[in-house]
Amino acid sequence: DILTYFRGSELQNYFKRLTNAEASFTCAMKPQHVTDFDFCRVAGTRGDRPSSPSVAEVLASKVNPERPERVKDIVKEMELSHLMDRGIEKLSGGERQRVAIAVTVISKADVFMFDEPSSYLDIRQRMRAAETIRSTA
Repeated sequence: DILTYFRGSELQNYFKRLTNAEASFTCAMKPQHVTDFDFCRVAGTRGDRPSSPSVAEVLASKVNPERPERVKDIVKEMELSHLMDRGIEKLSGGERQRVAIAVTVISKADVFMFDEPSSYLDIRQRMRAAETIRSTA
């Protein structure tokens, strides 16, 4: 039993909360395939098509309302400043990956999941992404 294994640790309380049927959790997930645009759907936006909002619009629509200042920090950490006005469909794979990580990190959630966050990133960007993901804890 996982609760027995982690008895006495911080994880025991976390897993107890997860197994509570009455508990309600929100989850933010960075999808594996950033070529899909489901992670950045924004209703009624401008861009090439309704499904291609700008990076700024995506981030603004996903930000945790309790921590709006986090967006500025994440944009800097993930080196997205020069991409803010660009449509999602115009981004390279690595740029999309960084936007998807940023969207997940700035979301209001209890649980954060990152599926293959380092694909399309060079080594420097992988290290920066890892630091950013760790900072959400």
